[in-house]
Amino acid sequence: MTQAWPISPIEEYAQVSKVSLSARCGNEEVVELETTEYLSLTFSTNIQQVDLPDDTPCVFHVRVDVLDKGTEKFGMWVSGQVDFGGAPEDSSCSNSYLTVADEDDDNDEMGHKSRYCGEEKVDFHTREDIINVQIYVNNPKKERVKITLNLTPHYLCGGIVAEEKDIMSPDFPQNYDKDYGCLWQIQAPEGSGIKLYFPDFELQPMRRGNCQDYLAIGVLDRHCGTELANTTKLIPQNSQLLIFNSDPKMRMKFQGFRCTVNFYSLTNKDSLMMKFFD
Repeated sequence: MTQAWPISPIEEYAQVSKVSLSARCGNEEVVELETTEYLSLTFSTNIQQVDLPDDTPCVFHVRVDVLDKGTEKFGMWVSGQVDFGGAPEDSSCSNSYLTVADEDDDNDEMGHKSRYCGEEKVDFHTREDIINVQIYVNNPKKERVKITLNLTPHYLCGGIVAEEKDIMSPDFPQNYDKDYGCLWQIQAPEGSGIKLYFPDFELQPMRRGNCQDYLAIGVLDRHCGTELANTTKLIPQNSQLLIFNSDPKMRMKFQGFRCTVNFYSLTNKDSLMMKFFD
């Protein structure tokens, strides 16, 4: 099932620059993408300029990393088309194929891999900021292979919040996934406090006295279940961390949260309250 991803929260994450790469037999590449770039990868046996002996396979590998910075987290979205024309029929994709993986190596138990062959669309999403792509053509002199891929960084969560806006758990209003760690740094103007309103709040309920999934206001003030639904938190200071964590082992079906961030002017009474936040 195709998963819908959240829209990037600010315009600066829009795709503004294309990086092009033409895959060649025998090459191994490393591409580092800024969050405002995407990689256009193409491969065709018709334009390969290699002198391979008969029955020698064509192998190409590229590792793509997203140069996300600070508290912002990015994943990757791989889309495109493969056409392994002339390759023998192979339902298990063991003859000639494309693999897309978000794992560093075969021992990475947290990663996942997809294999494509024949003629089909590629649609691969990951919350990791690394992708490994491999092309394997068993007989490049006889098979007519054409591959076009776009590898696009995709904003997931976190970052600096210096304006009044909504912030949300990943994939909201759809259910969030396991093993997320998101950090937002809210920064109000000088002389202002922070007002947090939660119109939606549904995390995994507390288990055995602990929040396995939680939203923390600061480091220690953790909340889970539905305890923040339709509530408001006033923070009499102009800086605050929000931390969202989901259980790395269990995938639970909960919607997550939406938080409306507003700023308000501090009073003398608020200044006294700030001592409790220092």
